Amino acid sequence: MEAAVDSKAADTRQGPAPFCLDAEVHGVLANRLRWEIVMRTGARPWCATELAEATGYSRRHVTKAIKDLRKAGLVELAEKKPGPKGKVASFYRAAYRFTLHTAEWEKLPSVVQASTTGNIVSSLYGDMVESLDSGRLHSDPHHVMMRDHRRLDATGMKRVEEFFREAYDKAVAEEEASIERCEQSESEPFWVVFGLSSFKRGPERRASRS
Repeated sequence: MEAAVDSKAADTRQGPAPFCLDAEVHGVLANRLRWEIVMRTGARPWCATELAEATGYSRRHVTKAIKDLRKAGLVELAEKKPGPKGKVASFYRAAYRFTLHTAEWEKLPSVVQASTTGNIVSSLYGDMVESLDSGRLHSDPHHVMMRDHRRLDATGMKRVEEFFREAYDKAVAEEEASIERCEQSESEPFWVVFGLSSFKRGPERRASRS
C-alpha cells in the first residue's frame, strides 16, 4: 500500500533503496503537515517558504515540522541557495521516500494503518474540494478524473497495485522534466494533485423496504 523509500544520497536523482518502516516512523507521520513535507521532499529539495505556500500552513508551523522530521531522521538538509524571495534559503529533502509494500504494510498495527490512510483520504478530499471551489479542477484539458467498479481476484488486485505504483513513479519523474522545461522557457509550473487508489468495495447498498 502506501510508501516507497528514497535513499540518502548526494544526488536526488538516485532511485529508491530499502528501508525498515515501523510504527514509530508512522507515528511521526500521523501529523498531516509532516506527512506532506516528507512526500513532497521525496521528489526534490524544498525550502520552508515553498512548503508553506504549497501546504497552506504558516512558515512557523512548517519550520517546526521540519525540525521534528530532522530529529526523527526523516528529513535532511540538502543545500543552501537563493530562495524564492531572493534570500539565502535552506532546502530540505526526505531521507527516504515512503511507499510501503504489502508485507511492510501488514506488519503495522491497525491503529497506525487507520491513521495513515485517514491522513491520505483527508488530504486528497481537501485538495479536491479546494480545486473545485476555485474553479481550477476542470481548467486544464488534460485533467483526469476516474471512478470505476471492476471484479478482480487476488492476482488481479496485485497486478493493479503494480500498475498504479509504476504510474506514480512515472508521474513523479515527470515533475523534474517539467521544471527543467519551465526553466528553459522561463515559465512557471503549476501545482497538480495525484490520487491513485484501489480497494475492495464496501457492502452493496440495498434499498430499504417500507
